[in-house]
Amino acid sequence: RAMSQYGQADQAQRLLNRIVEKHPEAPEPHFIRGKMALSRADYAEAEKHFKQAKALLRASNIEHKQLDETLGIYERFVQVYLDRDRLFTRDLSQDDCIAEIRHLRERTQVLSRDINGDSKPEIQGMLFFLETQDKIFEKWLDEMGAPPEPTLA
Repeated sequence: RAMSQYGQADQAQRLLNRIVEKHPEAPEPHFIRGKMALSRADYAEAEKHFKQAKALLRASNIEHKQLDETLGIYERFVQVYLDRDRLFTRDLSQDDCIAEIRHLRERTQVLSRDINGDSKPEIQGMLFFLETQDKIFEKWLDEMGAPPEPTLA
């Protein structure tokens, strides 16, 4: 991961490939590959690697329990962005589009609340992106003339 952060992504990828060759049952290299893809905003590739990592988790491994929880957050994060991007490829009526954006916004807010309760710094780093995306969803709704959302009594 450090190599990737310092502009040596190719070298980091080669190292991960060697680790996968030697330890094909290890979920961690796939998790790191997913995070590298996420850093490039390649959400589909990130999702693929997170799913591969999840499939290799072993319930008997205590470290994998924590990785499973972390992967769950990453998968939900990526899914918000994949679903957001899919909005542009769907032929929705304005009302359906407003409903979809509201649903995405709700998922973003729920994920933000869940992350607020997580003490891991790497997870906390997602908050900035989710808060920014929430504001973008709010702006989209405003630009579309969406009526205010009903408040629960």
